[in-house]
Amino acid sequence: DSPIFGPNSAMNVGGTTTNTVAAHEDGTVITLNGGALTTLDKGETHLFIANQFDIIDANKPIFTAGRLGSGLDDDKANMVWVPTPWAGKSFSLSSTRENPQILKVFAIEDAVIEVKQGSTILTSTTLTAGNGTTLTWSVYGSYQVLSSGSILAFHASNTTRDPKPLLPSSNEIIGFPSSAMILTSILDSTNYLARHSDSTLASGALSKSSAIQINPQGTSTEYESESLLLSADKKISGASYMDSAGVCSAPFLPTSFMKRKYIINVNSDFVAFASKLPGSIDVINSAGATVRTLTLSRTGADSNAPYKVRTTTANAGYRYISTVPVAGWYQPNTDIGASTDDETILYGTD
Repeated sequence: DSPIFGPNSAMNVGGTTTNTVAAHEDGTVITLNGGALTTLDKGETHLFIANQFDIIDANKPIFTAGRLGSGLDDDKANMVWVPTPWAGKSFSLSSTRENPQILKVFAIEDAVIEVKQGSTILTSTTLTAGNGTTLTWSVYGSYQVLSSGSILAFHASNTTRDPKPLLPSSNEIIGFPSSAMILTSILDSTNYLARHSDSTLASGALSKSSAIQINPQGTSTEYESESLLLSADKKISGASYMDSAGVCSAPFLPTSFMKRKYIINVNSDFVAFASKLPGSIDVINSAGATVRTLTLSRTGADSNAPYKVRTTTANAGYRYISTVPVAGWYQPNTDIGASTDDETILYGTD
């Protein structure tokens, strides 16, 4: 029932200052905090300034992300705005460097929020609906974020390292390990199965106070690895950590959140997609022309292995229309309304 919940709404939980929004369709009327921001046609983008916890919305689908900080890679980060359907009550994550750990949260409902490491409460707060705050702690390892009400959440280490939205824990997630991915769980005795798109399999168990590192198959940089599908008997989360460029991290996506249509808001080094199904993706430029068609592929004998595709020469306003649900990530190559070399998850639409 929250007024900020909508199919095209997203919040600046990460606190970016310079941002770029892109539109999927003609006649997209976009608002910021309820006031007019701009009107865009399909493939068009708009650069704007915003504050933490601002809400962007539109009458048609959009995608928004931006930059926090400036200067060297260590001092800036590309952060996606968090679509409000990503709200949840239970999340897990881990950190490997750069204390303090920073968690920015916004309460959709009245919420008591705890950050725990195993049975130890590292920090906590109480928020009334419609308010946000920042929690900090300085302990490395695996954490659970548990809330009594629905919240939006964004984590970073030391402000701009490994920034990522937190997605609700799920029994099935998909992504790319890049240099490595870290798997975490909400509960003890969680059994998982990992499937790479080359049919490599792995399985194991983890506790809520531990984190499992899964290395990529194939090239271990910039999402050139095989895609990875993880399933578990209890809810899990995962994130791919810093590769050969930038100082960023990006979360794995619960497969229930996969979409068929994506757009990038700035010129990018690459866009990578993962899926559970075979299919094709049309790449459409801002003029409406199909510039190429991508084919999702896998190898090996595992009939349940995920699919993947990666493409370069990705320009602002390029749209990606898939025949099947996919998850997507991109890496900007500009600091204008974005942060170069910082891979970030995409959110899409159907």
